[in-house]
Amino acid sequence: MNENNFSQLQFLQNKILYLLKIRFTMLFEKIIDKPGSEFSHIVYKQFIMSWHYHPEYELIIVTAGGGKRFVGNTYVDEFKVGDLVLYGRNLPHFHLSYDIKNNNDNIKSSCEVIRFTKNIFPRKINSVKEFENINNLLERSKQGILFKSPQNIENIKSIMGELDKLTGIKRICTLYRFLEYLANQNDYKLMTKDSSNIIFMEKNKNETIIKVYNYITQNYNKTFSLDDIAKYVGFNSAALCRYFKRSTKKSIFECLAEIRINVACKLLINSSMNISQIAYDSGYKNLSNFNRQFKKITNKNPTEYRQLYRENGTVDTFIND
Repeated sequence: MNENNFSQLQFLQNKILYLLKIRFTMLFEKIIDKPGSEFSHIVYKQFIMSWHYHPEYELIIVTAGGGKRFVGNTYVDEFKVGDLVLYGRNLPHFHLSYDIKNNNDNIKSSCEVIRFTKNIFPRKINSVKEFENINNLLERSKQGILFKSPQNIENIKSIMGELDKLTGIKRICTLYRFLEYLANQNDYKLMTKDSSNIIFMEKNKNETIIKVYNYITQNYNKTFSLDDIAKYVGFNSAALCRYFKRSTKKSIFECLAEIRINVACKLLINSSMNISQIAYDSGYKNLSNFNRQFKKITNKNPTEYRQLYRENGTVDTFIND
């Protein structure tokens, strides 16, 4: 690896570690369009560099540039021209454009976006047969959907153009037609393992849950007990476990393991440190436990993971297959 590539990877590592610390105090984006409008088509000449979420569904088509894409709690990949992604409601996401990362004004990343609220659908959409395909699409969007077929792009751009020309019921029906088209696509990838982060983000004002996440993200590389967390939060240990699991669908230590393994993945990619040192720096004092947790979350052992990156030049932070 040459010095320039290592420098870029080191930048990404530092960015990831920074994001881990702020991810649960991220920006809530309030989207305001035309008064009374429940969906919008927007052209962005440059990506805004902020980790955010919002109650609207969001479809993004990348029209220029490229960079790194962060979705939910786990997924990191490259985005490029032609990528078509559907984000569900309250799914955290962030695009780190190469023009921002490299301070290069000659390479601008841009996109077209359609945002729409749940209000455009029947209240009991899951019981309306005609909306079955669209409802299934919206359920999948909780995990983020990357559509792989290049034929999608031109078709969707054409529909976007129609939306700008239409008003009233014709506009809504065209959006329905567009969503039905996406719902019937088979060549796609879900970008996160599950949608448990959505449950948390909808409860983002819950101070108890926020305190737990703040504690484990700031102390992931240290040794601490459940009692330490409970004391910090001001809860009984057993009650805190039940409350956290009920609110997030994960245990406290499952969330901690994901954070630690996320850090380990970046160290495996960005450094030449040995496995034992990476385990230690990620918060694991026992190598066997580290290897077991790494395999459980990524479906690979640390050596396989590093080798995969060296052979292919890329690898998902968490393997979803």
